[in-house]
Parts: sequence; C-alpha cells; structure tokens
Amino acid sequence: MNNNSKNLSLEQKIDRILELLENMSQNNDSMFGDTISDEEMYKKAYEATISAGKVSTSYLQRKLGIGYSRSAGLVDMLEQRGVVSPSNGSKPRTVIGKPAQSL
Repeated sequence: MNNNSKNLSLEQKIDRILELLENMSQNNDSMFGDTISDEEMYKKAYEATISAGKVSTSYLQRKLGIGYSRSAGLVDMLEQRGVVSPSNGSKPRTVIGKPAQSL
C-alpha cells in the first residue's frame, strides 16, 4: 500500500476494496489476469503434457499456475480423451496418444 492508504479510515479502505472487486467482476478479470476458458486451459495442458511426455496434477498446477481442482479436472479430461494413461498411484501418467480431435 502507498502512503495515501495509511491515512484512510477502515471504512474507506473497505470501500476501495469493494470497488476494486466490483470492477474486476464487471471486466470478467481475475486477480491474476483474464479468466481463461476451460477449452483454452485444456489446450495449454495438452501442450504441456505432450512436451513433457507425462503429466501429474501437481505438474499442471506448477506449469499453468492453477489450483488443484482445475488441474485434476484437466488430467481427467486428458485421460478421457485418450491422451494419457489411467492413474497409477502417485506416479505421473504417461502419454499414450495424441488425438488430433482433442485440440
């Protein structure tokens, strides 16, 4: 925070935060930039998976900067679309196919 914000009352600070959140929701932005659609994120996950030759939930979290739930969903999609092998405990899944229709 800058020096000006130190002089604001708690109510003024709350108002500023609420205004910022309102602007973010109107612009459909997240705190970290534009919201990425599921298909766009799938394409990024697909490319990262093919490049690495394997995938895990934690790998996608780190590579794409996403949370566990979204990462796990992407790994499930990759499996359903025939790109990666089924789960094998805690080991990363391997690439088993590169279906063109998945992109």
